[in-house]
Amino acid sequence: MNDTATVTLSGDNTFTGGTTIVDGTVMIDSDSALGTGTVTLESGTLEADTTVTLGNDVIIDGNVTLGGTSDITLDGTISGTGSLT
Repeated sequence: MNDTATVTLSGDNTFTGGTTIVDGTVMIDSDSALGTGTVTLESGTLEADTTVTLGNDVIIDGNVTLGGTSDITLDGTISGTGSLT
C-alpha cells in the first residue's frame, strides 16, 4: 500500500508473498490478515480493532506507528533500522 488512505483487512488471508506498507493506515482484525510472508513497514500506521498476534517476520524501515483500539503483538523476527511509536 502506498497512499494516505485507510485500508481494512479483515478475516484470514492465505497470501504467502510479502506485504509492504508505505504511508496511510492499515487496519487488521485477524492474526493472518497480512498472510504469512514478511511484512515490511516503511512508514504509516498499522492498527487493530481486536487483539492481534502477527507471526510474520517484520522489517521496520521507517517511522511506523502501531495504533488502534487493541493490542498488536509482533511474534515473528523483527529487524530493520526504523522506529515504532
